[in-house]
Amino acid sequence: MTTYYRNEYLFSEIYLQEITRQPEDTEILASLTTLKEYREFARTSTIQEWKKSFVHEVLYALRFGIKSENERLTLLYPVGDMEMPITLCYVLLPTEDLDNTTMGRNWAEKVIGSLRRHNLKWGLLTNGQQWGMYHFDESTPYEIFLEIDLAAILADSAAQAYQIFHKFMKVENFTAGEHGECRLDVINNPAASCEVSGS
Repeated sequence: MTTYYRNEYLFSEIYLQEITRQPEDTEILASLTTLKEYREFARTSTIQEWKKSFVHEVLYALRFGIKSENERLTLLYPVGDMEMPITLCYVLLPTEDLDNTTMGRNWAEKVIGSLRRHNLKWGLLTNGQQWGMYHFDESTPYEIFLEIDLAAILADSAAQAYQIFHKFMKVENFTAGEHGECRLDVINNPAASCEVSGS
């Protein structure tokens, strides 16, 4: 059986498995079809072309407002409120490896550093094919993450696995509530994850 995600201790494995057993959402499945089409025609020769033709389209499908800070870093906002970013996305070319740790190309380190500069807790790292999620408050934030293989999901039209991608990466999860916690903070707490598995 194909494994579409790699959970390095960031979330409860039981919670992830529960998502794949939930009924398929027709709206989410429609965005899966749309992203397959964008990927087919995406341009990959430069970071800017790759971001514009595919990566940013994925972020729009997840309902983010976007603003590029530099060639690789995109700040993400709730749609209609571009005042304060709620998370960020560090973008690589599809030929670049998310797990690279060589000097100057330790991408996880760059995500964590960007979170520190912007005073944010959660961030994304992607080459468009794989999408990683990092949490600044972990004891070893470079080594604790969730990575989802969107390329394999699109290639296989893997609807259940896509629900994990969409459920974790969507804008609502990063928006802080009245107590300053976002939904990911709650899911990240193993004791609380079972309470939110149905939503």
